[in-house]
Amino acid sequence: KTASVLAARYVEREALDTGIFGTPVLLRALTRIGRPDLAVRLLTSRAPGSFGHLMDLGATTLWEFLEEPQASNNHPMFGTATAFLFETLLGLQRESAGYRRVWINPYTAPQLGRAAGHIDTPQGPLSVSWTRQEGSVLCQVCIPEGIEAFFGPERLALSPGTTDLCL
Repeated sequence: KTASVLAARYVEREALDTGIFGTPVLLRALTRIGRPDLAVRLLTSRAPGSFGHLMDLGATTLWEFLEEPQASNNHPMFGTATAFLFETLLGLQRESAGYRRVWINPYTAPQLGRAAGHIDTPQGPLSVSWTRQEGSVLCQVCIPEGIEAFFGPERLALSPGTTDLCL
């Protein structure tokens, strides 16, 4: 019941209402209950109290508040949302210390055309990118030597190097 109440609350909302400590918890919770679409909608909204609204106000950095400028306009407080970008949109899930074992299961959000990023691991950069093209999603994963990697819900084993996949 908690999951349905949480989802219902954010189906109605156009922007985050969680503050700096609740934002990463909310994004992770929405993903875990199978509603990463709501998390993406909240992150891409242009309503007041959203990151898109800050961009509409001319922000090129993260502000201390998700409204009109009030205090610091270069502040890391809402930067915790970046964990969602790596863990959900890119699907990078660390399964052991030092990223020696990873599971890559990207959420290819319908409202986004692409996503790309990398994590610097002790073994080298681990990168994932995906692009929506002609009804398909093309995904490229680059795995450094020394990392055991699995892809997708079926956990397909990936070899070190570059792998191109069509989702």
